[in-house]
Amino acid sequence: LAYIEWFTPFRQTPEPDHGLYRLKRAYDPGGGRLVSVIPLVSIRQSVHLFPHFPRQVLQEWASHNVLDTCDNFLLNSQTDRYRFARLR
Repeated sequence: LAYIEWFTPFRQTPEPDHGLYRLKRAYDPGGGRLVSVIPLVSIRQSVHLFPHFPRQVLQEWASHNVLDTCDNFLLNSQTDRYRFARLR
C-alpha cells in the first residue's frame, strides 16, 4: 500500500517562463488535504515536484518543512527522457 497526497490536475500547456507544469494541493470540503491509501500496483510512475517559490520566500520555509508548508508546486518534466517526451 502507498499513502498518496492528491494535487489538482495541471493545465494542458506548461508555464511560459520555464516550460514546467504548475499544480496545487487538493483539499477536501473540510479543508484537509485530499489523501488516499492505494495499492502499489495502481501507481504508474512517481513524479518529481518542487516548490513554486513566490517572489518573497516565506521565512518559515526550511529544507525539513517546505514540502509540508508549500501549496503550489512545479512538476519537473525534465528528470528523464521518458517523462520529458510524455509531457511535451
